[in-house]
Amino acid sequence: MILDAIVRVVERRLQERMAQRSLREVERAVADAEAPRGFARAVEAAPGRLGLIAELKRASPSAGVIRDEFDVAALASDLARGGADALSVLTESDHFQGDLAHLEHAAGAARPRLQKDFLLHEYQVLEGRAAGADALLLIAEVLGARRSQELCTLALDLGMDVLFEAHEPDSIRRAATAAERQPERILVGVNNRNLRTFEVSLEVTLRALQELPSGLLVVSESGIGSPDDVRLLRDAGARGILVGESLMRASDPEAAARDLMQAVRAAAGPA
Repeated sequence: MILDAIVRVVERRLQERMAQRSLREVERAVADAEAPRGFARAVEAAPGRLGLIAELKRASPSAGVIRDEFDVAALASDLARGGADALSVLTESDHFQGDLAHLEHAAGAARPRLQKDFLLHEYQVLEGRAAGADALLLIAEVLGARRSQELCTLALDLGMDVLFEAHEPDSIRRAATAAERQPERILVGVNNRNLRTFEVSLEVTLRALQELPSGLLVVSESGIGSPDDVRLLRDAGARGILVGESLMRASDPEAAARDLMQAVRAAAGPA
């Protein structure tokens, strides 16, 4: 399975980094980092009641290289000007050509940054916070209940917010249960992409929204490419969307972000 292969590589890279940089050194860097920006708060306060989390993603296993020219600082600023309320920054190197340094490079856009990776260990959480991450991604299909709770607790203790992502119905319910404990800090990410087959359907989010408790910050992820998609998800009750590939393929990412959100923001008053 593709997901299992990715996780094996992530574990190997983690061991390499831990051998090169001690846990104590990373903890010192965390202590020196600027305080986290409110990621969940930025999504919740978005105009039109739908936050745009724009993703900085150079490549993916399903699509290959998405964008050849990948100036993270410039792209982050373009997306912020285009209306992104927050940024998702890929940090996994082998399959997505990301890097922890991309979190730092995106700082100039002045938007909360999500560490997007396959997080398995406390060391990775600390690495992300040291690099400036304001929130992190936890993937229910990768983590057991106990491990996800431990990493979530650490992130919250560090002042970070959490996007708890899931695809399968049981996993989505698990993410929602976690979010209900701290809905102002934990967002429920519904991944429309099956991480084992890479098939994508917005119906995954639409079905989940019919079943999830009200009051949660639900973010729809993957497969969102048009203003009609955006309006559909907002009207169904989503509070955020995470969009990467369509923005990264655009010749003008700023204009693409603005155009994508026009359906819900053109007539929006104060959030």
